[in-house]
Amino acid sequence: MTESLESVKRTFEGIRAEHSARMELATRKLDEVDKATAENHKEFVDKQKRLVDRLREMAKTQREGAVKKKPSELDFAVEDDDATPDEFAAQLAAMERARLAGNSHTEEGSFLQGAPAPAPSRWAREHQAPEQPAQPPVRPPLPPPSRRPAHRPVTDDDDDFGNESYLT
Repeated sequence: MTESLESVKRTFEGIRAEHSARMELATRKLDEVDKATAENHKEFVDKQKRLVDRLREMAKTQREGAVKKKPSELDFAVEDDDATPDEFAAQLAAMERARLAGNSHTEEGSFLQGAPAPAPSRWAREHQAPEQPAQPPVRPPLPPPSRRPAHRPVTDDDDDFGNESYLT
């Protein structure tokens, strides 16, 4: 009986040693993970503080109205290298002045108005008669429907077993 008792003690001692080794390994891994988490948290907090400081600095410069341009920023503004006036624009301006001058002569002599009418804005629409809606194109009449049989003619096919059930 002492041998069986010794055998049980050795078995329990082996289990205890294995369990303590696993616990020690788990404790070491937990400490390593805890340490890595603390480092990552510290880096995150540092980044967050820098971001908050940068945002506050940007808000302050915007409130002051002095937005400084960094040399690393690209400017895509359209710059007109040709400073000469556009000939087409000059012609349009001359035509507009002539049209306004022509309209003002007829309106100045009107007895219904006490003072000459102000010159219309160059963006104002002139009074036009409302356009008539376009008439839809006339479609040719459809041909009468063809007379088709109401059902298909039954064809006798010896190889067609579609109407028979496999259960019969």
